[in-house]
Amino acid sequence: MYQFILVDSTGNTFSKTIPALQADERVLFRQADSGIAAFDALSGGTCNLALVADQLTDMTGLEFVQQLVARHPFVNCALVSSMADTDFHEATEGLGLLAKLPPEPDAKHVARLMRKLESIVMH
Repeated sequence: MYQFILVDSTGNTFSKTIPALQADERVLFRQADSGIAAFDALSGGTCNLALVADQLTDMTGLEFVQQLVARHPFVNCALVSSMADTDFHEATEGLGLLAKLPPEPDAKHVARLMRKLESIVMH
């Protein structure tokens, strides 16, 4: 069983991903509406993957990821970003992100993330 956390202050960023996650029997997920709320949720349990919106009410998605890597280095992370790929790579280099997600990721992005996550966990 995989445990995910969706970190999104708007409640809309992952609206197209949630049905795919709900349909996947391998996934349990919870949601947090701020970076602080996500860290509170992560302090009490296991998490395999954080899906993080580009902008949160209390910090940027990138700032959240930077703190996440320091606090919970074994949590995989995918960050929503509209940055160009080269700019994104430059900004996130060394953070070990599993994926860059487009604004409003959907079921096909979930499928790709699951394949990547399984390849990491299985090895």
